[in-house]
Amino acid sequence: MGIDGYRFRSIPLFLHLRKEFNLKSNAIFIYNDIGMNYPWLKTEQKSFWGAGDYDHGIYYDGGVGYKIFLKRHAVVFGGGFSLKEFTEHRASTFCPFNGPCYEQADEYFYSLKRITLKLGVQL
Repeated sequence: MGIDGYRFRSIPLFLHLRKEFNLKSNAIFIYNDIGMNYPWLKTEQKSFWGAGDYDHGIYYDGGVGYKIFLKRHAVVFGGGFSLKEFTEHRASTFCPFNGPCYEQADEYFYSLKRITLKLGVQL
């Protein structure tokens, strides 16, 4: 679980799987995170036309990495692909030129993809 601020703030809840292949003094690893993405939008991220209702979607993050062991710690490099999705349902009232007003329902599907580069220290 975490907070993801890429384009729209959200809370991904996921299962993390990782497999390391140890070398003599280093390691190569692959990782895969899969779960659900729950939107948690800031006020300024909501639509100009008003707040909508948001449904959760899929969260995925997967890639490869390299770990360099030091005495008690390690430096970790990684890269991969990330995907987060969610849906917005928005209803608005439209009154053209003093005529009859009508309700309009719109649905927006967000599919945000990115390539990730990671650098960290393992304590």
